[in-house]
Amino acid sequence: MTHDDSSASVAEGRVQRGIARVVGRPVFWIALVGLMMLFPILRTFQVQQPSPLPRLGPIPAFELTDQNGAAFGTDNLLGRIWVASMVCSQCPTINPDLLEHLATIRAKTKNMVDAFRLVSFTVDPAVDTPEILSAFAKLNSYSLRWVFLTSLEVPAPVDVVLSNVYAHDRAHQRAWSAARPDEVDPRLGHMVALVDMDLCVRAYYDLRDDDAIDRLMRGINNVINQPGHGLPCSAATTTPPGPST
Repeated sequence: MTHDDSSASVAEGRVQRGIARVVGRPVFWIALVGLMMLFPILRTFQVQQPSPLPRLGPIPAFELTDQNGAAFGTDNLLGRIWVASMVCSQCPTINPDLLEHLATIRAKTKNMVDAFRLVSFTVDPAVDTPEILSAFAKLNSYSLRWVFLTSLEVPAPVDVVLSNVYAHDRAHQRAWSAARPDEVDPRLGHMVALVDMDLCVRAYYDLRDDDAIDRLMRGINNVINQPGHGLPCSAATTTPPGPST
């Protein structure tokens, strides 16, 4: 063995003994476990959080009649996340796909229990009395968290409520303007509005889009994680936005 080989062997031995001393100390393993636990936490901070959904505008106070004949309105919705939709018991061109989508939303939000409501407003209150809506609800995956609303007065205040709910959606406004006054435009029935706990409209989703329900669920999670309580609820832009992406 040469002198160089001997020196290298001695140096290697010292390194190995040093490593053995470090590894043999309890503090090393404590530090190692701590780093292993810290790594996933640091990774979560590196993941960019989605921006909060805009606050498009408030829902003015209202009180209508539900499918059970009871008064129901903003007092029942304050403090809950809710999704607003339109229904029509006698509209065969709208109902099949729409009701299937709404039932899917109801099923996907079941874990939210009392913190969520699905609120369906009739677009034909003259026909959709509480009795009609009650039978209609029982045929379409009804639950206590899915409320069907109508109005008994003439002119129908439900029309005013729907106008307020969809006031910030360009697609709805264009469709509403194009519809004849004596018919329900089928384009209106598939748009839903996401409303937060402070009765502020946050986004719109066209349920005819293949990914609409997935985007809606992400929107609900966005509102839950970034509620922004106390912030003003006013239109984010002067031009009403289209459906949320």
